[in-house]
Amino acid sequence: MNAWVASGMTAAVFSPRIRRVLRKGVVYGLAGALTAGDAVVAAARGVTHEAEEVAHAASTEAGEVVREARAVGHREPEKAEPTPKEKKKMEAAEVGA
Repeated sequence: MNAWVASGMTAAVFSPRIRRVLRKGVVYGLAGALTAGDAVVAAARGVTHEAEEVAHAASTEAGEVVREARAVGHREPEKAEPTPKEKKKMEAAEVGA
């Protein structure tokens, strides 16, 4: 079997037709690899562009929320109704005063 491989390799090296076929295969294979690489790079650029647009939109929306909050102004939160324990403490403080 090794002799068959060796004779096949020798025929490939010395045959112009086989060398031409191998050369075309290498050229087409390399062209395909370059084309696939370009497609991957283009897809990555598209994803990056979309991510930048989303980040910009989020930033703009956050800025609008901040502007609205500033326009409304800061309000103190409403106080909750005191618990019964707190009421007793307040009554005791009023009696003691």
